[in-house]
Amino acid sequence: MSVKSHYTIDGQRWLRIGAATTLLGTNGATIKKWMGDGTLEWRQLRDNSPTLLVSERDVLHLRANRDVARKGNCETRRRSHAVRR
Repeated sequence: MSVKSHYTIDGQRWLRIGAATTLLGTNGATIKKWMGDGTLEWRQLRDNSPTLLVSERDVLHLRANRDVARKGNCETRRRSHAVRR
C-alpha cells in the first residue's frame, strides 16, 4: 500500500513533510523550523497522529518566492560579471 503525499481536509490541501521537502529542495529539519516559526501552517493528519502535514498553499507560496529570489540573484551575478569584463 502506497502512502499518500497529500490530503484534502476541510477543503484545504495539505502535504506530508516528505512531499514539501521535495518541492522546496530542502530537508525535514528546515521544514520543521518553518513550522515552528509560523512560516508554514501545519496540522496533524488526525488527532494524536504522528503524521504531520503542512499547507500546500504555504509551500507553493514559499517555493515561488524562493524561485524569484534565486532568479534575481542569478541575474545580479550575470550583471556583475558583465561589468567586470
